[in-house]
Amino acid sequence: MSTRSIPLSNRSSARPIVMVVSAGLAVSAVIHGALIGEHLREAWQFGAFFIASTALLAALAVAVVVAPKRGVLVAALAVSVAMIATWALFRIVPPPFGEGVEQVDAIGLWCKAAEVVAGVGCVALLRRTRV
Repeated sequence: MSTRSIPLSNRSSARPIVMVVSAGLAVSAVIHGALIGEHLREAWQFGAFFIASTALLAALAVAVVVAPKRGVLVAALAVSVAMIATWALFRIVPPPFGEGVEQVDAIGLWCKAAEVVAGVGCVALLRRTRV
């Protein structure tokens, strides 16, 4: 995997997109962090997932700004897609250790919207780094 940064000639025009990606990841991290307690009470496995998700999303939010390299952007895109897919899956089938399918709620939709924004921004930035 390449570690190329966004080309120097594109950095200033890419900066707003980098900040939007970072903000989307940070919003998702904050929402997941706020829901840790609720999910720990439901099952320790859910809580552990939310703790790990919060840490990973926060780390990526910082990494995208500090080092907007191809590998970081690919990781941020993959995590965003995985978070959205996991959320959607558990609205169709019950999660492990769960008692039924999860409900669609406003906070979940806001969180997924932030992840979509981050993912779309990653795609836009990755297109800029192509040779």
